[in-house]
Amino acid sequence: MRHPIRLWRGLGARRVIGFNALGLGMIVSAVAHPVFLATPFLLAADPSRLWSHGDILVAAVAGLSIFNLAAGYAAMWTLAAKTLPLRGRRSLMPVLYLLPFYWLLMAVACVLAVAELASRPHHWSKTPHVGCDLRTRTMAAVSHGAAAAAPEAVTARAYIRRA
Repeated sequence: MRHPIRLWRGLGARRVIGFNALGLGMIVSAVAHPVFLATPFLLAADPSRLWSHGDILVAAVAGLSIFNLAAGYAAMWTLAAKTLPLRGRRSLMPVLYLLPFYWLLMAVACVLAVAELASRPHHWSKTPHVGCDLRTRTMAAVSHGAAAAAPEAVTARAYIRRA
């Protein structure tokens, strides 16, 4: 937030708090996912660990952890199952089995980003996207008439302005 006071005035207190809670929730959920994912594996490896100390709180936290994991996957799976066919991407449905690995990679990226924010707060790690600069990419194949009329290449920005 570059201008928090302006945002507060424009959105109001309730919406600013919701906006910040949503942003913080994404970071917390990315970091918490490995814990939720590890719980069923730890319990499968040693089920007696759950009841060894006789603490009902440990059992409740483990149950809540497994429920959160299952509910998160079910919600994402349901959302994708409903929206992928609408976008004509039904062929991507098998990729949903990779969600646990994708979310683990998000956790790693989140931890690395927070560590970088703490160690180098003014550094911006940009991902290089080779060949994706729309200002210089030619659009000759898209705009047949303009490319034939003018010998210079038509850029994406010029094509978008004409459309």
